Amino acid sequence: MATKDIGRVLWCAALNVLLLVAILQPVQVLAQVSDEFFPFVYDPAEPTILRLDGEIDLRTPLRLGNALDRYGQIDTLELASPGGSAYGALLMVDIIDAAGLKTVIPAGAVCYSSCSFLFFAGTHRAAEGELGVHQPAGADLSTGFVAMNDVLDVFDRFGVPADVRRRMLDTPPAGMYVFSGADLDRLGLIGPASVVAKAEAVSDAPAPEAAVSPEQPDEPGQSVLTVKPFGGDHGDIASALAAAPEGARIEVYPGTYQGGAEVTNSVDIVGIGPREQILWEARGGDVVAWRAAVGSLVGLTIRQDGYLGGGEKAAIKVIAGTPRIEDCDVSSSIGSAIMVFGELSAPRISASAIHDAAFHGIVIKGGAVDSRALIEANDIFANRISNILVADGAHPQVQGNTIRDGVRYGLHVTSNASGTFDDNTFSGNTGTGIVIETGADPVIRDNRIHDSGANGILVQHDGLGTILHNEIYRNKLSAVLIASRAAPVLRDNWIGEGKLAGVFVHLDGGGMIEGNRIEDNAGSGVVIASGADPVVRANFIGASGEVGVMITDAGFGTITGNQIKGSGLEGILVRFGSDPEVRGNKIQEGRSAGIRVTDNGRGTIERNDIQANAGAGIEIDESDATVVRGNRIHLQAEGIVVSRMEAGSIAENEIYDCSRGIVLLSGAAPAMSANIIHDCEPTLEGE
Repeated sequence: MATKDIGRVLWCAALNVLLLVAILQPVQVLAQVSDEFFPFVYDPAEPTILRLDGEIDLRTPLRLGNALDRYGQIDTLELASPGGSAYGALLMVDIIDAAGLKTVIPAGAVCYSSCSFLFFAGTHRAAEGELGVHQPAGADLSTGFVAMNDVLDVFDRFGVPADVRRRMLDTPPAGMYVFSGADLDRLGLIGPASVVAKAEAVSDAPAPEAAVSPEQPDEPGQSVLTVKPFGGDHGDIASALAAAPEGARIEVYPGTYQGGAEVTNSVDIVGIGPREQILWEARGGDVVAWRAAVGSLVGLTIRQDGYLGGGEKAAIKVIAGTPRIEDCDVSSSIGSAIMVFGELSAPRISASAIHDAAFHGIVIKGGAVDSRALIEANDIFANRISNILVADGAHPQVQGNTIRDGVRYGLHVTSNASGTFDDNTFSGNTGTGIVIETGADPVIRDNRIHDSGANGILVQHDGLGTILHNEIYRNKLSAVLIASRAAPVLRDNWIGEGKLAGVFVHLDGGGMIEGNRIEDNAGSGVVIASGADPVVRANFIGASGEVGVMITDAGFGTITGNQIKGSGLEGILVRFGSDPEVRGNKIQEGRSAGIRVTDNGRGTIERNDIQANAGAGIEIDESDATVVRGNRIHLQAEGIVVSRMEAGSIAENEIYDCSRGIVLLSGAAPAMSANIIHDCEPTLEGE
């Protein structure tokens, strides 16, 4: 085009330019495209666009947040995804809305299943590709019941037309109803979302559910039954439930009401008066067994008592439905306070006191794919085993709670459970603050975990998890303990003021420890032992009472890109048969050697910057084959001191501003080559 115009005058030069561009430009562009936050792809050639190119899983929301943090100029999200985890997609809806992103389905792309939620969340929508919807995964609509409520909430919130909702509900999980870009334009889903939402809110979207409270008048036509010790419609709650029609409101006045009940109709049970004066209790059995689709328990004290306890007993059992449990005081002297289980159970528990249970405060077990309970803004305390137990594949959303003074654990996530745990405070639990084990893979984010009687967080027995942006401090043992083949991601946390280690990895533990600030721990900053093999990368490890990073008892690990400063002893200590890779770290101002390898330890020590430590920069004593290569060692008394190492090598290091460069003592015979030593005495032998 323009090139052809120029070619009419200078065709030969233009041809050379065109060939050069054709050869070099694609290489340059491809080299710049980043998939660091896969499945999101970022191309600097289009700096305002982020592309989702792949399936959605539980880690995708974290990667979206990280990508937006890294590339602050992004204002458009391109969508090319077959879908995936509806739970992961629902978490991203708020991120997209808060960031004010436009959403686009490019020509030739598909946005199917849970990807559609992301499209609807855009502030401005465009589509040349296809959008597909169907029921959430499950054998039939009933098994997707809870997830369906969450999805419909999103549809209402963003003004999705009734026709889209209807097509979704009519299409089984194995099928897909596909809308073209023209279909979406016809439905009013192309263009500014605020206009669409406003139009839909008038004609189609249901009004949001209003919170039930004693002061709120009942809905027009709603049946109201009163429960009072004297003078009410009923003298006990069980008889009121037996008489209540679907949708009724049961108002409970101050008094003590005996006997448990099963809730099968969707009703609101509301305390009228001070919560502590409205007591519903049962001896031996459940106080409430909830099976209704919806409804609420508000403003009640619910207490289970008796003599014969058991792990399957609870003051409140949610067996099915999505009840709202709000402003209640719940306890049990023989079981758990609240138990949630089954594929159809996803309550919303908020603003309640959940305490003094003989077993657990809240138990959540199982759950349909992409369903979730919401546990929010509660005070959960003094429960005998765990304040919260999440097990058997459950995946709740737990946020803004105070979880304290548990007799054993604050939170226990086990047996392939997951979930997100955001902005909670874990304090004063006698055992460990959070335990993750047996295949569990939760997201632990923005919490405060402190003053535990044991560890802050324990990940063990094949546990996983993403532990992100937490403050973990003043715990009696280690802030984080990783053991028994566990492999979590521990990223961007503050880990401090522990009585022992900041992070302790042992018994074949692994995982990624990245970008954390680990400081002021009385023991070592990081300990790797007994077959453990984590990646420890880009952390600040400061003011450790003992060693910055200790690798001991046949530990391994990749220690790379960390700043290790002001350790009470060595910056890095390798001993007792350990064999790590130590690369690219800055190790400074320790009170002993920068790096010490001893007691049959070995390893690769490469490209580190070691300076201003009180002992030698690197000290090796009784090691069979340590490789020391390409390090920069300066401002030390000695650069490298070696004894009792007859193999190994010291090569290509730069040593300067030291009293002595390399000192070889008794039994030292490493291979040495290409070291640069200046502004200090060179190699000394035989001392």
